[in-house]
Amino acid sequence: MGFRDLPRPAQRYILYHMLISPTLIAWVVLPYYLLATGYEVLQVGALFTLMTVLGIPLQLLLGKVFTVRDLRLGLAAVDAMERAC
Repeated sequence: MGFRDLPRPAQRYILYHMLISPTLIAWVVLPYYLLATGYEVLQVGALFTLMTVLGIPLQLLLGKVFTVRDLRLGLAAVDAMERAC
């Protein structure tokens, strides 16, 4: 069975997770890299906290935009931002 033989919703689901996977890698690798290059735990934690706080208004704005647009694209964008922060 090939990719094209799968039902359309299954194809979309697989593609969606392929787009989200790089952010998962960044979530694990980036803190390790920062710690390995000499940053302290407090600095790395502060950076991730800052990125999370800055992402809150952006998620709200995208939520308002995607109430009038295709909701599936909005859900994918919000999920990507959650995993990136």
